Amino acid sequence: MTRLYPSAIMVFAVGVAACGSEPTQPAAGGLVILAGDGQTARAGTTLPDTVTLRVQSPDGAPQSGTIVTFGASDGGLAEPSADTSDSDGIVRTVWTLGAPEGSQQLTIQAAGKEAQTLTATGESGFHAVSIAVADPGAYSGPAGCGLDDQQRAWCWPLEQSWGQDTSSGPGRPVQAAGGIGFTRLQGGEQGRMCGLAAAGTLYCWHPLEPGDPGPTPVPGMPSLVWFSVSHD
Repeated sequence: MTRLYPSAIMVFAVGVAACGSEPTQPAAGGLVILAGDGQTARAGTTLPDTVTLRVQSPDGAPQSGTIVTFGASDGGLAEPSADTSDSDGIVRTVWTLGAPEGSQQLTIQAAGKEAQTLTATGESGFHAVSIAVADPGAYSGPAGCGLDDQQRAWCWPLEQSWGQDTSSGPGRPVQAAGGIGFTRLQGGEQGRMCGLAAAGTLYCWHPLEPGDPGPTPVPGMPSLVWFSVSHD
């Protein structure tokens, strides 16, 4: 007669239970990032690489017909904000960063899938298309303002740093409030800066004055005399 020791009985029982259990399920499908993570660009501009990802079924195969949504932080924009996966499971969107500099996120979601988050960095530097100088004001030194390639105004104190390409340093540019598109800038006396908008409206402000609200429309002022207004 064969004697079974307790340890052998336990191993045998575990083996029988394992034979009768359900097979291990494959890893759950999900959202696989293919391109677009970890990019860097000027804040407020469109990132160079299109965000691309693949939707996978639970067995790892491409999954078509799934609606995927995109949500950008910090006032950024994803175009389109939703896409449906194609026959290869691919969805795409173009990510435009918000105005704040620093780290920004793009959240990607789909029903039944674990959400994914992409990160990009918005830089503060800009390449000036044109530059204007304002004389010292009552509470500030001279200011420089420039238009970037999207016609937005950026201003900085001249004593610290300025130039055609200013991306760092204590005098780095700060975007004027409102994000208005200007065709030209003209610096004036007492620290004033004026800009002519594409629609013909004249705006003036004191870029370095504490508490200044930013570009403000000058009512009833025809654009033909905007140069003289900025200097009187």
